[in-house]
Amino acid sequence: MKLDSLLAPRSVAVVGASDDPTRVGGLVLANMLKGFAGAVTPVNPKRDRVQGLPAYPSIASMDHVPDLAIVVSPAPAVLQSAVECAELGVRAMIVISSGFAETGEEGQALQDQLAAITSEGGVSLLGPNCVGVLNVPISMRASFVRLTGIPMRAGSAAVVSQSGAFGLAIFEYAQERGLGVSYLCTTGNEAQLSCADLIDDLLGRPDVRVVMAYLEGIPDPDALIRAGERSCELGKPIVAMKVGGSPSGGRAAASHTAALAVSDRVIDAALDEAGIIRVRSVRQMLDYAKGFGVGRRPAGQRTVVFTGSGGVGVTMADAGEASGLDLAAPSPGLRALLRPLVPPVGSIANPIDHTAQILNVPENYDSLLRAVTTADEYDIVVIANVSRVGMPERMELLTGVADSTPRTVVAQSHYAEIAEELTRRGIPTVDDPAAAVETAAVMAHWERRRRERRALIRSRAALMVKTAPDGPVRTLAGPEAQELLGRYGLSLPGSVVADDEDAAVAAFAAGGRPVALKISADWMPHKSENGGVILGCRTEREVRQGFQRLRRVVEVTAPAGHSADIVVQDMVEPGLEFVCGALRDPVFGPLVSIGLGGVLVELLDDAELSLAPVTIDAASRMVRSLAKGRLVGHPRGISATQAEAIADIVVAVSNLVSEEPAVMEVDLNPVIVGPSTICPVDALVVVSAS
Repeated sequence: MKLDSLLAPRSVAVVGASDDPTRVGGLVLANMLKGFAGAVTPVNPKRDRVQGLPAYPSIASMDHVPDLAIVVSPAPAVLQSAVECAELGVRAMIVISSGFAETGEEGQALQDQLAAITSEGGVSLLGPNCVGVLNVPISMRASFVRLTGIPMRAGSAAVVSQSGAFGLAIFEYAQERGLGVSYLCTTGNEAQLSCADLIDDLLGRPDVRVVMAYLEGIPDPDALIRAGERSCELGKPIVAMKVGGSPSGGRAAASHTAALAVSDRVIDAALDEAGIIRVRSVRQMLDYAKGFGVGRRPAGQRTVVFTGSGGVGVTMADAGEASGLDLAAPSPGLRALLRPLVPPVGSIANPIDHTAQILNVPENYDSLLRAVTTADEYDIVVIANVSRVGMPERMELLTGVADSTPRTVVAQSHYAEIAEELTRRGIPTVDDPAAAVETAAVMAHWERRRRERRALIRSRAALMVKTAPDGPVRTLAGPEAQELLGRYGLSLPGSVVADDEDAAVAAFAAGGRPVALKISADWMPHKSENGGVILGCRTEREVRQGFQRLRRVVEVTAPAGHSADIVVQDMVEPGLEFVCGALRDPVFGPLVSIGLGGVLVELLDDAELSLAPVTIDAASRMVRSLAKGRLVGHPRGISATQAEAIADIVVAVSNLVSEEPAVMEVDLNPVIVGPSTICPVDALVVVSAS
């Protein structure tokens, strides 16, 4: 692997090593001497021997080249160590020392010099101001943290964290709950290597099946998205806890799209697009990582719940439905097998409730479980209420069944020691009934999305045009906006700019249908909210009165020296209203959205976002996800044909924002979906003025 010198070195130098095991330099050296098979060399200019080992006064004086230098010297001395590492040929540095960018401008300047020295010298730099790295399989403890009492079991998980303390907490929680973690990497200030770089490398390691990440910021979104795409290609999920917001929203939002795209929603969309599973708690992170750490992936969403408690079964069924799993009842053939094995007070529906009476005939538990896990009609088996009763025989039964079935098996137990042991044996086990089902659902959904994504190979690097969020912008007036939209096949209903009442009446008469009157001005981005729209004018009198009213609105609201046009536009047939828009996020680049509600979109808060550009399949999925997936085919919703037409609009808008670097925001609001027409009737386009 490209970061082997950092993550799996054969030899290590500890720069700033101390003979006092209570000091940071002493703790790092003492930790490295606990089981690491490679050579460990202390570097200390004031001592010939440190903790019983021969010491060198500097990196430059060493008679061999270590793979890795762990630096705990004071910040001003770190630069010299970096120069010496580069000159000697050391391939990697972990700088634990603080006193860099976290301290202010002077520290930032020092950090910039450190990054330049290591980058130019071909040295991979982790930190500074980090807790370090653990590689459990080779007993490398490149950290000053006292690890006494923390289980150190190698396993299928890795942890990457921008916070040292939080990363250690995740590592410890996972180990205590039976999820073995082979690697812990804390990135500190990320002067050179970022979380995304570490994740990318760990994904390629054969002993890693899942990466848990704690992110406070996303300094390199391209790299993180590429890591997510690679995780999908390799079938190794990234489960990320992202805290804090992005700079989205730093500029006042002109459009409904931008108002909806608050930082957290943008982060959700970006991580989802990259195939990264976002979680809100450490508990979720560990539950999902347990599921993925086993390595077995559900072939589908058909799920059966196996329980001895009716209440737990109902809880799991509710969670399954909310998570989108298919909890179909057993087929007649399977029911015939189950019926004689379940007490009369139990149930052979789904959930299958064998009740506590199964204890009277324990062999029936074995037969029931084997019948369910060998049935071809389910992809996932969730086993609830694993108790201490019948252990250790039941533990052996569960392990044997899980090993012999192609189904994905997830378990739930209130007993920590059982959950820990089953997880270690390859059956991911959590303590909460709903969480067990949600874990299974996340596994199934991720695997489905992964298969979909494998057919989509594209690079967004050229599309990541970011304009400063606080830069000057301007709103395109009607004709200018319509010309730009037209280049992407987006046309609004026929309209005419009317200079006076007579021209407005003439435009109305020529069309022979009801019209809308609208103010068109770059200083009025939201016409409806400012009394700038009059709908449904059906007579000459209504047109004249409407024109006069809008003229008065202009006189009252127009900034000094500004004017406005009044547009006469053909009305379209009524229908469901949508908002389709796009914006350029300063972190993630172009985004596209589709939402329900027209002018009520922010009130309804039902919108889907994605990184742009999107394929027609991705746009169709966005549309079908609205209204909790009930929009298409519902009597009050839209047809499949209408959904595809809306998806075409989403694709066009996403292409526009992806290909036009000056475009900051686009708002088609509303897009009216009527019985026979689908048409955006108003548009707002905001562009960079620079």
